[in-house]
Amino acid sequence: MYGLVVFVVFAATGISFVRRRFVRQELRSFNQEPLPKPTGQNLPEEKSNIVGQKLGQYPWGIIAFIGLSGLWLGLIFFSTLSFWLTLVIRTIGGDRLFYLAPEKISVNLSLSLAALYLLILLRQKHKTSITATKQAVAQVDNSKTSPFESSLLSSLASAPYVHLLILTILAAAFTAWLLLISFREVDGYLQASASVFSDLAPHTALTSAFAKGANIPTDYPHFAADGIRYHFFFYHLAGILTAGGLPIDRALNFLTWLGMVSFMLSLGLFAWRLTSRRGTILLAPLLALFRSSPAFFNFLSKIINESTGDGTFIWQALLKQQNYIGNTPREEWGLWSINVYANQRHLPTALTVLIIILLLQTDSVRAGKTFSEPSALRSWLNSWTRREFWLGENSRKEQQVILVLFLVSLPYWHGSIFLAALIFLFCLAMISTNRLYLLGAASGGILYALLQQKMFGSTPLIDANIFQPGFISEDKSFSGLLIYLLKLTGILLPLMLIVFIVLKKLRFWIAISALPLVFSFLFSLTPDVTVNHKLIMITFILWSIPLAYFLLGIPQATSKFAAKLLLRPVVILLTLLLTITGLYECLIFHNLSKIYLTIPVHSELTEWIETKTAPDAIFLTAPFAYNQFFLTGRRAWYGHPYYAWSAGHDTETRFRQLLTLTQRGTAKEIQDYVEENAIDAILIDDEARAHPELPLDEKLIASIYPMIASFPRQNNSRIYLLNRDLLQNTPLHR
Repeated sequence: MYGLVVFVVFAATGISFVRRRFVRQELRSFNQEPLPKPTGQNLPEEKSNIVGQKLGQYPWGIIAFIGLSGLWLGLIFFSTLSFWLTLVIRTIGGDRLFYLAPEKISVNLSLSLAALYLLILLRQKHKTSITATKQAVAQVDNSKTSPFESSLLSSLASAPYVHLLILTILAAAFTAWLLLISFREVDGYLQASASVFSDLAPHTALTSAFAKGANIPTDYPHFAADGIRYHFFFYHLAGILTAGGLPIDRALNFLTWLGMVSFMLSLGLFAWRLTSRRGTILLAPLLALFRSSPAFFNFLSKIINESTGDGTFIWQALLKQQNYIGNTPREEWGLWSINVYANQRHLPTALTVLIIILLLQTDSVRAGKTFSEPSALRSWLNSWTRREFWLGENSRKEQQVILVLFLVSLPYWHGSIFLAALIFLFCLAMISTNRLYLLGAASGGILYALLQQKMFGSTPLIDANIFQPGFISEDKSFSGLLIYLLKLTGILLPLMLIVFIVLKKLRFWIAISALPLVFSFLFSLTPDVTVNHKLIMITFILWSIPLAYFLLGIPQATSKFAAKLLLRPVVILLTLLLTITGLYECLIFHNLSKIYLTIPVHSELTEWIETKTAPDAIFLTAPFAYNQFFLTGRRAWYGHPYYAWSAGHDTETRFRQLLTLTQRGTAKEIQDYVEENAIDAILIDDEARAHPELPLDEKLIASIYPMIASFPRQNNSRIYLLNRDLLQNTPLHR
């Protein structure tokens, strides 16, 4: 399929870019003198070790890191490039060439540029030699060292490949289960489980709008003609794959699967980088994925009290539970469970990018610590006048370029992750040696976000009421917030306090990781403060690394073999206490996935709309959520309002206007409203006729506008023509 060709070329180009601009230079930094080519003669012992063929000698940590970095840099860069090329081509009138010409031309241009870059590299034969790679590995000190005593790639080169392989296999299998049971196509119908359909409604709509709907410049499909404030570039990439022939469920599932595997693998690499302990590669992702909470024990206690001693009732209640558990607000949504990753399809990829950025920054943090003076304060003050602290090491320049590219590309890929990256890098800049790069990256990212906000929407980027203390806790006092966090996380907070006291070398990272949580309890950049939960999750995710290191170190606290054996069950018990709620929520997710909503992938209605109407047509409909209409790529004037409201759109004003029209609007008022807002058609089905708040008066509408299509088998749908230009194949509103 063409979409897969686009994916492979974009990804391969990104990997090649990172490999050439970063890896080869880093590998040479281990030893400035290249190894001689093997001649078949006996080599010195240290050289023979380098060119040996043992699997463990390959730098699998480096391969994984470069693969992940290059994969997502290539996909993000070239899909973003195609977006802006589409906008330029549409602006100069490219739509007159053929149907969706700007989208198709821009993807082909981006693909050609990527392929040309690969061809140039191939002709120049810029390849990292295996011999040089193995030399780098041979130079690595594999002893137990404290964090940052070696460079990033040197540290990753010594990462145990067996642990990385196990993590990759487990992550791939778990993610495949998570996605395939919750969203898939079966017998021509898209099935979205009860746990995820709410978010898949706007996500499938956005993906289809980019694949079929000329949605550049971009609107929110559920709230037409008001721009967009939602971070949508992930769904633009999914739209490219869908337009290239990949079914929409496979496009979304594949990209999300790749993002989840990348996220867990990058977290494992980060755990190794910070701790140099093998077990953290596996344990940290486990702790991050399955949340710590007392919810399971509270739920178990509740059903035991209700059971009247009937053990069968308890087991049935546990196994058949179909509602998320917890005692804090919104936990019934699955707000903190694995459901988040199935719902927020763009989140795992953005988390991967965040961790890559932090990994890239570790060398500059390490370098900053080498410039020491008798007084720590004097050393820090003098650092502001040192050239090294602003420009960093020459050998790390390519590394900083990659960091800058990632950070600048983040704002409309995932706003919360971009904000978290800014928070982290602002603090890390205080002790790092690449301040100028970070300043440029942050400034570029913020300017890029402001530019996009100016182009995509009319509302401010930051909500006027930014100060929102207390998050969603009912008690906003300090003691109330502390109780809320204890109810939410259980033993996690007390354990992290112990970890902070015990692990002196990780205190800095523990404190830095807490900043998104602190921010979330003070500020909100959107009207819906609940969306801050992703920032809080980032703190818990990063805390999983020192927590894993602490747990695995408990048996090492004693040198006695018998004591070690006794302490290992303690580690297992603590791990179970920390993850049992998250693990149990997998069962709840599975049970909810047996309940699903379906919409036809193709129908007479959707085929007619796709082939007969302008690709960016605006329809007045019922407040649809997860509906086949959005698979056409067209936009609704007023879809389900929560999605648009939570992103900052003024849904209340539009609702009041429609409420007035549906309750007592005259033919003249309806005509004026439609013309003023450039609505092209009205789609009336049984949902619109019987809507409890906004029922459309079909008799009145039929007396004003001609019906141009009718589909009795699709919920008795009828389409009324408002704009005579609707029946064309070029955009109406661009």
